[in-house]
Amino acid sequence: MKRNVVLLAALLICAVAFPVSATRVIPLSLDKITNYAGQIFIGTVVDRQTHRDEQGTPATFYTFKVEKGILGVRSDEVQVKFFGFAEAQPDGSILSIPGMPKYEVGDKVYLFLHPASDSGFTSPVGVFQGSFPIAKNAEGKEVIEGLSPHLAGLPGLSKLTDAERKVLQGPSIDVETFSRIVERLVRERQGSTAEATKTARPDVSQPRK
Repeated sequence: MKRNVVLLAALLICAVAFPVSATRVIPLSLDKITNYAGQIFIGTVVDRQTHRDEQGTPATFYTFKVEKGILGVRSDEVQVKFFGFAEAQPDGSILSIPGMPKYEVGDKVYLFLHPASDSGFTSPVGVFQGSFPIAKNAEGKEVIEGLSPHLAGLPGLSKLTDAERKVLQGPSIDVETFSRIVERLVRERQGSTAEATKTARPDVSQPRK
């Protein structure tokens, strides 16, 4: 079990090409982020606990009140487990993954999380690329600001439409529009999975001769 935790931490660290002062990761477009996610939801942090888990591994537990579950979420509340400490421990221990988001109670985010490991650890897809803080603009509308230029992907190489790519290239996007894009990508992904399963299943409608 500890081996799985160490492997997860190593993969996260290796994904970061430069120190946190100039953090860079393999850039992902929104369709890739959606495809790699095991859970997608909009939620507000209602609790944060940071300490060693049952195996003695540094961990931070976030509890989110779910406003909208898009993929892999069927309850009003979700607890997720990140590797590392969100703050220094009483014994002085400090350990965190460079670039890993740290949330405060009250923070509202649009999250794309990797499927959890055997030890329960997860992380936003692309270290921080699958974490989108939600704010309100001057009109009181919920928006996601500071969009990455890579989010729209390249023409012809992503599953995003031209119209979707255009709105993702702006400095910000309203949460409602962002959700429509994500939900379409999820439906397409689920449809592709169902079709692949159907194709792989042998035809037993006719008796074998």
